[in-house]
Amino acid sequence: MTEAHVNKKRNRKKICFFSGDITRSGGTERVACLIANGLAERQEFQIFVLSLVEKNKTMFFSLKKQISHQALGRRWLRPGPGYLALVPRLRNYLKENEIDVIVDIDIVLDVLSIPAAYGRKTKVVSWEHFSFGFETAVRFSYRNIILRYVTTKADAIVTLTDKDRQAFIDRMRALPPVFAIYNPVEPVAAEKNRKKHAKNSG
Repeated sequence: MTEAHVNKKRNRKKICFFSGDITRSGGTERVACLIANGLAERQEFQIFVLSLVEKNKTMFFSLKKQISHQALGRRWLRPGPGYLALVPRLRNYLKENEIDVIVDIDIVLDVLSIPAAYGRKTKVVSWEHFSFGFETAVRFSYRNIILRYVTTKADAIVTLTDKDRQAFIDRMRALPPVFAIYNPVEPVAAEKNRKKHAKNSG
């Protein structure tokens, strides 16, 4: 291994996807695993996956072997005061792994990652998987309250649609940059759907 290769490996940007439980079978977990696997194939990134807990012994959606994944705790915690004990653990994780960017795949997790990253180099990306209408439907729900916190404290916000992106800017007056990034489609699945559609059309 050459010195240049060693330096390139050392200088890779470290990205952590933060999940409630990455072993679950939901759409959020599917998309997170898909993107994590895609980024792991690129030489400039080192990918980590962290869950609050991992209830299942095996993953429903596979992760590439070079992706480190572990759980922050051993039991599931509903959003609330119990989260406070996890902030120091998450802060230690970010420090020990020298994480450059933590991507929260549920805005609820921002209440952990934003204080945990405070004063560190780690940037927090809040990845919104629900529609803006869903998040703001109940004015004083915990998700709505967290949403308002995120729009002033996160380093960046990602929405699934341009409409939601504009809502964050116009209605929430979001201070961080807001990006609309559609969910990806797996190439194999897309090709199967194309052939199925062509067959049915014929």
